[in-house]
Amino acid sequence: MTEQRTLNIDLEEVTQIYEQGLLDRLRGFGAEESIFETWVPDASTEKSIFNLIDAAVEANFDGVLVLHIPEKMASEVTLRRLAKVLEFPSNLTAEDDKSWRLQVSGFDKTDILEPNTAGSKKSKLKQSTEKKVHSSTIERPDRANGGPTNVSPRGFYDLPLSSFRNYGLLEEEVGLINSTSVLGEWRFTLQLEPETHLVKKAAFSGPKEDSTAPLLDELCEQIVGRPIVDVSDHSVSRLEFAVRQNRPPPVPGISLPLAVDERFHVLQALIRESVETYRKKSGYQVIDNSFFDQPAKSWVTLSASEQASKIADTLKNEVKRLGFSGNDIEVVDVEFDVRVLVRFSGKMAALETDKQALMMKLERLLINKVDSRLELFLELVKDQSVLRRLGGKEEA
Repeated sequence: MTEQRTLNIDLEEVTQIYEQGLLDRLRGFGAEESIFETWVPDASTEKSIFNLIDAAVEANFDGVLVLHIPEKMASEVTLRRLAKVLEFPSNLTAEDDKSWRLQVSGFDKTDILEPNTAGSKKSKLKQSTEKKVHSSTIERPDRANGGPTNVSPRGFYDLPLSSFRNYGLLEEEVGLINSTSVLGEWRFTLQLEPETHLVKKAAFSGPKEDSTAPLLDELCEQIVGRPIVDVSDHSVSRLEFAVRQNRPPPVPGISLPLAVDERFHVLQALIRESVETYRKKSGYQVIDNSFFDQPAKSWVTLSASEQASKIADTLKNEVKRLGFSGNDIEVVDVEFDVRVLVRFSGKMAALETDKQALMMKLERLLINKVDSRLELFLELVKDQSVLRRLGGKEEA
């Protein structure tokens, strides 16, 4: 009998490798085994293990998978519960260095794969975990219908597969240029005004049942009225941020669209090809992007005192909700309708307060509640050391 090969995986180490490589890769995180080609870790250790084992199934891995999991990543109770639902031969043992050893095998057995309705193979593991995930969905407002929409945590950027506003083909119009790109089954068209290089209309076509379709529909909605250079540079990033809304990013650090979801690669490729096609048709070769969104007319028509008052009321209510006093924040000035200067005092000015995180949260609130162009700045605080000030060594 041939002895099965063993693949030892330090779950903490491969997760760190993934996080360090987010900026330049989506798949393949340094491990040579083919199972890593489709594996992406999850913020939940339990889901991360499910994903890894499912990847081994899809790769038809013919050996024994040994996962070394530190205690800080998962408790014994969690791992024993997980082992019971795997439907594979598994064994959990304690190791000497406050970690657990989860051994799983049987990935290459043909009977663990069952055909789904589309005729392709789907593992029992994936079927069981999909049911579990479905019962723990999160809610996000449905912008189209005003009601809640259940979104799976495993589909962080999923949008509802409802009626599309921008599906179909764009007919040629006099004085406008149509620029079309094709990628697989997807067809994406921009209609631009050559004098201003602004997008007048956008449309797409392709499989409506695909989860990329609603993202393309939302992309078309957002880029109308924007110059072609800005569409090329920022449209996909803007879409990622809009879909994510106020939820924490799915990965540590900056959420670069191409590093958090493969569907954004499709969107970016379609956008870039359409832009290049437009450049060839129009002869427009400018690449400098100086476009900025303008504040809403309803905001700029307010007087300076009205703007300051509305901002102050919004901020005071929020800082109270966060456990501070409403008197701990003061709106010092509103410059150019968008630049908001604030001053912290009391508990908000204390050394132990994370002012950077607080400022980011407050700025996001103003963008959502008041105007999307507002920017929040904290007043410069002078050096509090009397001795340094008297000695002429005051530092900003």
